[in-house]
Formats: sequence, structure tokens, C-alpha cells
Amino acid sequence: MAVKRGATKRGGARREMGLGARIALFVGGTVSLLFVLILMILLSKVRGSLESEVREKGILASEALADGGKAAWIGASGKAAAGSAKRLSALVQASGGTILNAYIELPSGKVLSSVYKVEGLDLLGSASQMGRTEVRLGVYRSGNFRARVHRFRTPILGPRGETVAKACILLSEETIANGVASVRNAFLGLGLLLVLAVLGVSFFLGNQVTKPIRELAQAVGRINRGNLRYRAPDKMGGDEVQRLALALEGMVDELRAGADVGRQLAEKEREEEVLAELRDALLPKELPQVPGFEIEACLESGKGGAVDFYDSIPLEGGRVALVVVSTSGKGALGVLIAGMAQAYLRAFLEEGVPAGETLKKTNRKLAGVMRKGMYATAQVAVLDPVESRAMVYIAGHRAPFFACRAGEISVVHGEGLALGLDEGKVFDQRLEEVPVDMPPGTRIVLLTQGAYAFAGEEGLKFGRESFQELVRRHAPKNSAVFLSLVFGSLDEFLGEAQRASDATVVTAKRMV
Repeated sequence: MAVKRGATKRGGARREMGLGARIALFVGGTVSLLFVLILMILLSKVRGSLESEVREKGILASEALADGGKAAWIGASGKAAAGSAKRLSALVQASGGTILNAYIELPSGKVLSSVYKVEGLDLLGSASQMGRTEVRLGVYRSGNFRARVHRFRTPILGPRGETVAKACILLSEETIANGVASVRNAFLGLGLLLVLAVLGVSFFLGNQVTKPIRELAQAVGRINRGNLRYRAPDKMGGDEVQRLALALEGMVDELRAGADVGRQLAEKEREEEVLAELRDALLPKELPQVPGFEIEACLESGKGGAVDFYDSIPLEGGRVALVVVSTSGKGALGVLIAGMAQAYLRAFLEEGVPAGETLKKTNRKLAGVMRKGMYATAQVAVLDPVESRAMVYIAGHRAPFFACRAGEISVVHGEGLALGLDEGKVFDQRLEEVPVDMPPGTRIVLLTQGAYAFAGEEGLKFGRESFQELVRRHAPKNSAVFLSLVFGSLDEFLGEAQRASDATVVTAKRMV
């Protein structure tokens, strides 16, 4: 019962408010309309009066200049007569700012004499003839100054009645605008009363006006709590409120789209995490311990570049094969190529197939399954502790293979073809086996291009020569310290920039 009584009272208030609102709107609308009509009529009369006054002043000034005749403005040499500029300036100053400029113009259009430089006059509309004087509207330009003006131009006649020049007066339209503005300002008091009346009417209309706003506020609250299903009603208050409701609907649609984009970004990040996990699964959990050698490896992931991996496979006779591979693919494709290359290389090497033949077999396998243009490059070094040497094989790998001993560094180059580009004939012919002697203190370094081909936060490139100097400088250290110092220098140069490609370094040092 209490709720019902409350509803009855609110209903009565709405009926009373509706009647008051209709009366207020009728009275307020009538008063506003009368005020606007009176103001428009008054401003029209004021403008007309001011235009007539300006026109009369301009004609009188122009004709006064023209009545001076040729002798007053044109000298015997055809140039401006002496004192003409001063007379024009005196006229402009005497006008109290009404006249913007006064000048004498030859029939050719050239300005003979003027108070201010006339850089241009862009004429608007058509000219009207007022007796001897031509009147025309235009835009006057002088330096950075621009103004809409009325130009009054009267012919200056020679002794035989011919036109030898024209006297020109420029009057600013701002004079008319200022006059109209002064009248308009006089009505500000009346306008203030009108505003007070409108505020009074708004008091009666407040309930009806604020109701849709409250509904919008409630909708915003629901949106803030995550409800992105808001749709604007077909009719909601006035036009402004309806537009606001439609704008809110558009905002909700954008938020929903943003949420979708956020989910897509999260999915992409998750995909990148999965790819990183798959690539990391290709890396050996630990490196084999070879008597007489220190072996260490490090891989720092890049953002979206080619996929690298390294591996170490124990062989017969205490030997070990160190492998560094870089693929042409990115993302999932790069991981797939890397996975296939590792599977074939490891399988053949563990079966006892020599390293050179392993690369040839792997090439034929990859060429048979990969599409055209996809490939993998490789560096393989087989460490032999008995012979104290490494047999090096390079298959299309552009990064150098370093061997450093006693402060001297040498680079092993190979002419081999990348894995997967050729079914075997060219690959087999170009693959080389390069022996590298490793007496005590010798360090070899296998790497990918990402270890040196990158730019720092200032845009400077690191470069192969800088990396080679790092190898030479830190080669005497033990292998763990060597990698720590090398990658510390790389990260310092990189700064806040992101690494574009994977950086892989595998090193082995022959102990003393």
C-alpha cells in the first residue's frame, strides 16, 4: 500500500509538471521569438544605416581626391607629384581609423602613390556605380594584414577630360561590424533577463530533462561493471540526450571491439609463448662434458626474426658434435623447420654417420619436404680430444666461425650451400670439411648472425668487427665467463631496443 501511495503522488506530480512545462514552453518560446525578431529588425536597420554612412564617406573622400586633378597627383615626369603621399596620409589620419588606405592608381592598375603598400586586393562580387564613383567589395592585403573592405574608386581627369588616374579609398567593413556589435551589446541586459526566464522554465522542466540523464548515468555504471550490451533507446529525451545516448552506444561498441582486440593480443602472446617453449624444447638440457674441453652455449631470443637453435651430440671415441642452425622461417614455420633439421641431424649422427655425410643426408630429406625458398643454414664442429682438433662444416651459414689462440683470431669460411635448397648434387659438391687444430688455449666460436647484426637503441649497428674484437679480448677466459662477458657487452649496446632475431653463440676451449 505504501508503494502504491507513493506511485500515485509521483504520478500527480508528473501531470502537474507536464502542464507547467507546456505553459512555460509556450510563454518562453513566444518571448524568445519576439526578442529575436526585434533584434534582427533593429540590427538590419543599424547595418543599413551604417552602410549608407560608410558609402557616403567613401564617395566624398574619393571624389575629393579626384577633384584635385592631374596636377595634384601626377608630376611632369609621370611619377607621383611632390607631396601627394603626405596629402593621402593626412586624409587617412583625419578619418580616425575609418579609412584603411588611400592611393592613386594608374589606368594600367599600377599604384602611383599610397599611404600603405597595396600588395593585393581580391575583389568580390560585382561593382556598383554611384555617380562618378565605382563601389566594390574586396579583401585587402598588405603584409600580414587582411581585411574585408569597400573600395571607392573615382576617375582623375586630364585637361581633355580623359582618365589619367583613379583615386581609391578603402573603408573597412569592421566599422559596420563594430556599430552592429555595439547595438547588440546594448541588448545584453535584455538577453540576461531572457536567460533568467529560461532558467525559471528549466526549473519546471528539470524532472523531465534529468530523467534520461539519470538513465544514462545508470547505463554508464553498468558499463563500468563490465556490461557491454547497452543499446540506445529509439527515443530518449531531447535531441541532445538522444545524441548522447547514441554516442554512448558507439563508445560501448568501441569498448567491445577493444576487448576483442585485447583477447586477440592475449592469444598472440600466448602463441608466442608456446612457440618459445617449442623452440626451447629443441635445445639440449645440458651440454656434454668432453675431457680436455670447456663447452658452453647461450641463446637469446629475438622478436619475430629467424628461429635459431643449437645442439650437442656425443659421438664415438669421446668426440662430440656441436651444431648451430638458423632457419629462414619465422614463428611457427621457423620452429617447424628447426625441429625437422634437428631431428635429421641428431638421428644420423647418433647412428654413427660421419658429420659430412649427415649434412648431405639431412639436406636431401629437407629438400624433399620443404617448399621452395625455405632453408636452414648450419655450422657443425666435431671436437676430437684425441687428435686435439675440430672438423668444421659450414652449410650456407653466413655468420663466421672463429678460432682464437694466443691473441690471434682466424675466421673459417665455407662455400657450402644451405640445407633444403638443392636435392643433393650441388650441395654435395660444395660442402667442405675444414680441420682446425686446437692445441691447449685454443677457443672456437660458432654463432648466428643475430649475435652481431643488430642495432642499439640509438640506431647504431653493432657489426661483425665489434663481435670479433669481443672474441679476441675475452678468449683467454674460461668458457662460462667468456659468454657472460660477450653477452653483457651485447646487451649493453642493445640498451632499451628489442632484439629482432635470435642470437646464438656456442663455444669450446681446449684446456691447458
